[in-house]
Amino acid sequence: MLIVLLSASVALARKHQKSSTMLLTVAVVLFLLLCTPAISMGITQLVERYPALTQEEIRNSNAKAIVILSAGRNSNAKEYNGAALSRLTLERIKYGAHIHELTGLPIVVSGGAPQTDHISEARIMKDVLVEDYGVDAQIIWIEDESSNTYENALYTEKILNEMGITHIFLTTHAWHMLRAVGVFTRFETQVTAAPTGFAGYRNGSLRPVDFLPAAEAFTQSSRSLREMLGRLWYKFRY
Repeated sequence: MLIVLLSASVALARKHQKSSTMLLTVAVVLFLLLCTPAISMGITQLVERYPALTQEEIRNSNAKAIVILSAGRNSNAKEYNGAALSRLTLERIKYGAHIHELTGLPIVVSGGAPQTDHISEARIMKDVLVEDYGVDAQIIWIEDESSNTYENALYTEKILNEMGITHIFLTTHAWHMLRAVGVFTRFETQVTAAPTGFAGYRNGSLRPVDFLPAAEAFTQSSRSLREMLGRLWYKFRY
């Protein structure tokens, strides 16, 4: 949207200066709003519909497996001489490992490989779970064909059927969970949402710093708006 407004402003600059100035002003104001943490948290709150689970809820759940969705990686991490998982993926892995520690349940890691890389995100996720969190490799299943959330659900369902599992903990970010649950339940999988990485309003009042522009706030605003568009697209596409 910002790009459209800026492009229109440039196109109108010569012949319609007032309209160009107005569009430019709207673009700048909108950008500043999206960069403001207080606004970003409000937007994110609209998609963070599932609350955090308590340890008691985790232990008492009837789920029989933990499914962790990938969230990208850096295919050219020079410091690792190869591919490395993104911060978002690592956050999901950490919480999935926490649920495993409380329940001992098997884990399915879901994430394919980009066209430019032969190593899937799921493969790297399994290595991290084994090496960094001590999870037994024999109880980690890999789904490495998917390239989006719908395919995460489609291909993970095949693995779950082979395991005879119909109820899972689904681990992804809180702002992504609404769309993720929507597609997983289409395949008749019972889902206990296990969100992590909440970015909506915190408990307590806003701080003065929350009204100052920040780059991370713009990133989170973009993610949340993308989720809204993604849910709308999935309704038509799938």
